[in-house]
Amino acid sequence: MTLPLDVAGAEAEQFIIPPLDCPIPPLVSNYVEQVDERTIEWACSHGLASDDRAKHKLREGKFGWFGARVHPHDSFDELSLVTDWLTWLFYHDDIWCDDVAIKQRGDLRRFIAAHQRFMAILNGVTVRTERYDPLDSSLADIRRRLLEKTSADGLQHFIHSVKDYFEGNLWEVSNHTQGVIPDITTYMKMRPFAGGVNTCLEIGCIVAQIRLKPDVHEHLYVRQLTLLANNCATWINDLFSLSKEIREGNMSNLILTVCNERQCSLQAAINTVAEMCNAEIRAFSSLLSRFSDIPPLRYQRDTDLQRYIALLQRWIRGNLDWSLETRRYSGYVIQRQ
Repeated sequence: MTLPLDVAGAEAEQFIIPPLDCPIPPLVSNYVEQVDERTIEWACSHGLASDDRAKHKLREGKFGWFGARVHPHDSFDELSLVTDWLTWLFYHDDIWCDDVAIKQRGDLRRFIAAHQRFMAILNGVTVRTERYDPLDSSLADIRRRLLEKTSADGLQHFIHSVKDYFEGNLWEVSNHTQGVIPDITTYMKMRPFAGGVNTCLEIGCIVAQIRLKPDVHEHLYVRQLTLLANNCATWINDLFSLSKEIREGNMSNLILTVCNERQCSLQAAINTVAEMCNAEIRAFSSLLSRFSDIPPLRYQRDTDLQRYIALLQRWIRGNLDWSLETRRYSGYVIQRQ
């Protein structure tokens, strides 16, 4: 796995992120502080944060703020559920996707077995293991609460999105164990699934009771707007998480992919990815401006579609604002306009 510079030596650098031009106004829920505290209590009750150090790390993550920026109008209970799912995803990434032993040995059996267990839990199977696993317990709790909002059939889109997410994770970890840095095109095709944003959109629709008609859900404009929002969110994450991933030896980052393929410096790759983000945001706004021209969408009268589009907008803006305030990531300087 060779990059055109000593990436390990770049750990101490402060990278400059060029301005990200997002015209979507920032919002945050009035419940933000209460939900942030409640999510910490929830994580502790399931053993996700089992000591003071883990609890401090959870507090620095400010996952409650993430949820509150993406779902500013949800009720306290709704916001708590989506924030708990966000927290579960981050812990899953830290515990399994960044597992050093798996990456060093190239043994993916434990990784695959864990994902099979999680899928069984989501499908309502009682899983018995030799020792308590906090991710099992917390996932079962999330499923139980989702079933208060919808039926088992209503969970299927969400469960399918989680399956895609796990398969994207396996692709990323397999790349690492085999010493592969993917080309830019392949990375961009796989990143929307491995990033987990689709799972958050699905759970957000369940919790907020957003029900898109099948012909609307599958409409080309809606699918492309969803992809644009997903790209914005995941590429922004790649910008802000770069230092963390370099420290962990995690090469799954669009910046490192650009750096490797174009044989450029890290800062040049950062500049490229920032402009790619700005281009996706512009494309999102351009496509949205055409919605009133499409009679089948009935955008002006379809309140569920309006709420879904608002959720996509919040994922672009809320993710950006949270990335600026969380202490989960470090090692960057924002270049002002």
